[in-house]
Amino acid sequence: LGSMFKTTKAARKTGADLDSKLASVDRSQPVQIKTVPATHLPKAWEDNQPPLLLQEGAHLISLLSAVALSTLRNDLEEADSPLISFTPGAPWPHGKARKK
Repeated sequence: LGSMFKTTKAARKTGADLDSKLASVDRSQPVQIKTVPATHLPKAWEDNQPPLLLQEGAHLISLLSAVALSTLRNDLEEADSPLISFTPGAPWPHGKARKK
């Protein structure tokens, strides 16, 4: 890694400072996490809901994903599988060639 990533003296000094600071941390006491009230957080949208176009787009992608995955179901004994097994070296596509 040394030849791939060149480090400067300043970077090595910063790393050494960080190591010494981490070594001096008192781990016997639990860490106190400061919480920020939700009123101080910035809102992504004015009414706190995404735009209708974004909502509809997410819904459409969800429906398309469900349809795509349901077409790949392979749980009916009497139905042919929509998937075929991969055979290395076989010509593409792996199905039988159609004769005209």
